[in-house]
Amino acid sequence: MSIWTHITGCIRIDDIKMMFQPNNKTDFSKIFVRNTWYHPNSKGNLPTGSEGSIDVEFIDRNDDESSYMRTVTFFGDLRDFGKENCKKVIDWWRHIPESLGKSCIIRQAVLQISPEDGQMIVLTEKDMNITDGE
Repeated sequence: MSIWTHITGCIRIDDIKMMFQPNNKTDFSKIFVRNTWYHPNSKGNLPTGSEGSIDVEFIDRNDDESSYMRTVTFFGDLRDFGKENCKKVIDWWRHIPESLGKSCIIRQAVLQISPEDGQMIVLTEKDMNITDGE
């Protein structure tokens, strides 16, 4: 019998810094790369179980009156991925700010990890490696 871990979360990204660095655009599709059972991708970098990675979607906002730029959502079920594997997800979460670069500001972030064989884990932006002065 398979053990599953269920994941859902989102990151809200502001573009205040991008307004001052218009040529420094971040390509989110290269930062969050899926690896699926139907479409294997050796460059996939999202948490992955035996049948593929979690999903990712991007919600953009084009509003000149707001500093909000994008929300990145994560969701999925990882097969053969129990509580002993959750550290991989936590490590991935901690390194997201490094992948985004200095042009993005993570305003808010939350990730819920629910392994069927263990306790639920909830992470926020406070659990990320965000350095001052980015």
